[in-house]
Amino acid sequence: MEFYLIHNAGAEVTGTAGATAKLDFSGGANYGVNFKRQAVLIASCGASPIYAKVVGRNGSAPTVTSSNWHVQILAGQTVLLRATREIDVYLNGSTAYTAQELG
Repeated sequence: MEFYLIHNAGAEVTGTAGATAKLDFSGGANYGVNFKRQAVLIASCGASPIYAKVVGRNGSAPTVTSSNWHVQILAGQTVLLRATREIDVYLNGSTAYTAQELG
């Protein structure tokens, strides 16, 4: 079992339902260019699930659907996704969400 500690919280963003979008913390409050992200905390804030897909940094945007996701965040639930800033996370769903960087 791997052990790691979360020491600080970085930027937090909110998103709305709709098409696939890259999770972008650079416009969020508390964003730090040199923040060492270890994980992302994503919460589905509505009555529908959110689907997440991960790609390498600056990779081409994937198509995210309810049948090809990597991580599903169920309605009203929160998921901790271990992902450094070398990983881009794309979200798709028909409900709003919040996301927080952890490092």
